[in-house]
Amino acid sequence: QKPFIIIERPDYSLAGNIKHYTGYTSNFTASLGSCSGFTLVEYVHLNGIHATSQELGEIESLLKEGVML
Repeated sequence: QKPFIIIERPDYSLAGNIKHYTGYTSNFTASLGSCSGFTLVEYVHLNGIHATSQELGEIESLLKEGVML
């Protein structure tokens, strides 16, 4: 008898142009000026912006839903 190990790994199959259609999660911190294309923001820091609380809420909700930059 000889011991052996069975290693199972998922076989990820992605279309060659998936980035073009859906993009990838990048998980990095950046200013909006350095982003382009469809951008979805998870956490928004709106410090230093002179706007009403209603306007700040609208900006935050739009960025969390995704915008084209």
